[in-house]
Amino acid sequence: DRDVYFVIAGMVRVTAEAARGRRIIFRDVPAGELFGEHSAIDGRARFADVLAVQESLLASMPPEAFRALLANHASVREHVLRRMSGSVRELADRLIDLGAQRVQSRVWLELLRLARLAGVQANASRIERAPTHRNIASRVGTSREEVTRELSRLVRKGLLERAGRALVLRDVAALEQLVAESRPEQQPVQEILEVESS
Repeated sequence: DRDVYFVIAGMVRVTAEAARGRRIIFRDVPAGELFGEHSAIDGRARFADVLAVQESLLASMPPEAFRALLANHASVREHVLRRMSGSVRELADRLIDLGAQRVQSRVWLELLRLARLAGVQANASRIERAPTHRNIASRVGTSREEVTRELSRLVRKGLLERAGRALVLRDVAALEQLVAESRPEQQPVQEILEVESS
């Protein structure tokens, strides 16, 4: 269908099947958010599946009603446009990271994202109910084995610690520094313009 779904309680995950039976995780949709708005707006078929990762309560709205809501209520339209714009930027950032970053850097970025969601205090973060290695791999476009290797390396360096089902990032700033050092050098805009004009 092309209905829009509102997550009233719980959490769902937007995924799609990739090559060799692997799944790509696009994002998690918590309570208070919605999904399915793209198909409701453009009338095209959905490209992803949505799976409940917690017991969830959803409400649905037919595409015609959703489009009428957008047409008649500027504040709702503004909110949806901002949300969609944020999603495009987030996915573009992830695409750039997947294309330009090595696997270990992508794992570091995912750990930082999880740490920020969990909250950072005194330069540390405790990620309760940490995702499985397979889930992290699905988010960063690699294999479970690569994720396991990189997490083990971070544990040996003293940056990460396992505590039951939780992951404790012991030095957020140090991991941010590793990410910054691993990013490809960007040419200043002036240099790029000079090269192109010569």
